[in-house]
Amino acid sequence: ARAILSWEGEGFRTRRLEDALDAEDAPNVDALLDGFTADVARLRQIGRALTAEPADPGILLDPDRVEEAEALLTAAESARPRQTAALLRPVRPVRPVRPEGTHDEWYRNTEKIAWGWLALDDRIMEEKG
Repeated sequence: ARAILSWEGEGFRTRRLEDALDAEDAPNVDALLDGFTADVARLRQIGRALTAEPADPGILLDPDRVEEAEALLTAAESARPRQTAALLRPVRPVRPVRPEGTHDEWYRNTEKIAWGWLALDDRIMEEKG
């Protein structure tokens, strides 16, 4: 019963667990919970892999519908455009914007950087004061 409340709290349908709880003969609880947990984990993987919201969002919250979710994922993957050879070509290196030796040396001087931080502290104190 605790597992049912936990999974319902996360939004998952727990019909399989409820049916086992109401059954006359005692089920193998560990196997039942392990299977349910594995199905929920797979639904979460499918949900992360899908790029668009499915038409029926409840499919990703019902562990009894894992096969339907798998089919939905397969259909979504087959609908994605394939990468062409043009997209797989290596990218040319980017040239620097400034020619070599024309960069601003002010920022490379550690003393001046420290002065900038000191001035920042003074400005903060003045604004608070």
